[in-house]
Amino acid sequence: MKELPQASRVLELIIKGTKVLCGEAKKGVVVKTYYINTEALKKIKDTHTIKSYKKGIKRFCFWIKEYDVFIPQTSDKRHLIQTIQRYTNYLFYEKGYTAATIHTYIAPVCKGLHINMNQISKPRRTSGKRIRSRSEEKNKQGKQEVFNLKYTRLVEFQKRVGIRRLELKRLKGNDLVNDESGYPCVRVRRGKGGKVQLQRILSKNIKVVRSIFKEVGEEEKVFSDKEMRNHIDLHGMRADAAYEAYCYYNDRLKNEPEYKQQLIDELSKRWLKYHPKASMHSSSYRCFINECNNPKPYKLRGENIHMAKKKEHPTEYNRLALMAVSVFHLSHWRLSVTVTNYCC
Repeated sequence: MKELPQASRVLELIIKGTKVLCGEAKKGVVVKTYYINTEALKKIKDTHTIKSYKKGIKRFCFWIKEYDVFIPQTSDKRHLIQTIQRYTNYLFYEKGYTAATIHTYIAPVCKGLHINMNQISKPRRTSGKRIRSRSEEKNKQGKQEVFNLKYTRLVEFQKRVGIRRLELKRLKGNDLVNDESGYPCVRVRRGKGGKVQLQRILSKNIKVVRSIFKEVGEEEKVFSDKEMRNHIDLHGMRADAAYEAYCYYNDRLKNEPEYKQQLIDELSKRWLKYHPKASMHSSSYRCFINECNNPKPYKLRGENIHMAKKKEHPTEYNRLALMAVSVFHLSHWRLSVTVTNYCC
């Protein structure tokens, strides 16, 4: 593989190989370095993603060294695929890792070696196989810390806003703003993927959120490092806030016929704000609006139905209300992610 210029070397993966001596293949070590072009990562601004990929690659390199793995130095990628498959089997059968963890481990390796993950046989990630911190037997320390007075501000804020732990840690006193439609929002400067996000606040929660922001200066952190040092299940609270937001939008859509068009217009404004190069005539915009106007309910399938019934949540969702949650409160923009990870 042709080496990239020094400036384009973002992630590197070193593989042991074999070298040919006197026409015969003999065991030796040939260092072969693979690089990921910055083009593949140019849209990723979040340093956490880069660090995660580097960590995944280091784990793979350590496994190669530990088990003395050798890969023939040929242009045929079948040897690379076989090695990644062997690594995947090791993670599943010997380490006992879940499907989601295995995906996290092998994704950067496949990226670094330019191998399509579909070529690797691996356990399928499904909702039922996810280990949730919200379950009764998990994270007992975090469940106790929720009632500790020194975390009261954090807990009360998170229950009403629902952002990620790292985003909470970065919040400053001037991050309470209004969005393009005039609604109060918490500004997340570096959300997932390094993007700016505006997290809407439901009207009933504005008073508490404002009072917490007023306690700090504009350039001060809203939450101290000491407050953020805990085991509280903040992501579980994010899910609860998302479901509460869904109920709010769904109730309004049921009881206020005129609210449907208003909500679609607000979603349209947010879409155009985050897609400045697109227009209302673009196919992507039309696809988004068509999804908002789709009258068919979003129906759960498979294991999600069982999980929803267990939590006494609905098995069918209003698509427009779901889209509002996905865009305004989670910044995922995908209904499937919102339903699977937050509503059931």
